[in-house]
This record gives sequence, structure tokens and C-alpha cells, in this order.
Amino acid sequence: MLALLLLATLLPRGGGDARKGTGDKSATTTSTKGGDGEATSQEKPIVVTSAKLGSDLRANALKAAETYKGKRVTVTGPVSSIDASGDYFNLQGADEFDLAGVRIDIDDSQKGIVSKFSPRQKVTVTGEVTDVGEVMGYMIKAESIE
Repeated sequence: MLALLLLATLLPRGGGDARKGTGDKSATTTSTKGGDGEATSQEKPIVVTSAKLGSDLRANALKAAETYKGKRVTVTGPVSSIDASGDYFNLQGADEFDLAGVRIDIDDSQKGIVSKFSPRQKVTVTGEVTDVGEVMGYMIKAESIE
């Protein structure tokens, strides 16, 4: 019984991948063709400012979450604060009084870059939006920082 349940769970996934496999692989290996657009849009980050993220969140938190959560973004904005333990730094949201900003989670290899930041310095980060909330704002796991 358990084996049938496991098999039933795997079949829809396998069938979906088999149908889409050929198209998706060619779309990812031949980015000039464009194909169905799905693979290309997942590879390219959404380019946005931290102010735009903040205003989108204020306008409609649900829509902001649907738009950005789980997506790769390249976000540019001014540094508002830096965590003393070096786990993250924040970018200013819609304005300097916006409490729901953009938190950038960093790893040990990025601490050296962040330790040289100064308040209000404009930085650009590419990474995945891991969470969106009307109180906490955005959380992004940094892949690169400039």
C-alpha cells in the first residue's frame, strides 16, 4: 500500500518533467531563443530598487509577496543599518521612516565587504527573496554584493 502511494506521488512529477523536459532544457541551454520564457525568467533576476520594494509592500503586501517571494532580485538602495554580528544588513525601504525595509542575509565570505559599508551608502545586491511580510519587510539571501 505504501509503495503504491509513493509511486502515485512520483508519477505526476515524472510525467510533468518528461513532457516539459525537452523544451525546458533547450530554453536553458539556448538562452537566445527565449522559448516559453519560464526558464529564462527564473535565471534572470528582477531588477528593482529598495524604495520600489517598500512602496509595493505598502500598496498591497499580498501582491508584493506573490511578486517577489522565491524570486531572484537585483536590488539597489541605501544602507540603513548593519548587524553587529555580521549576519545581515538592511537597505532603506520606501523612505527613511519605513520600518519594513529590506533585510539582506549574508554569509561569512561577504562580511568583509559589508564591514566597509557606511550609512546611506548605495549598494546593489543580487539574491533570492526568502520572505515577505508587512511588518518585517523583505528578507533576501545575498548571492553577490556590489
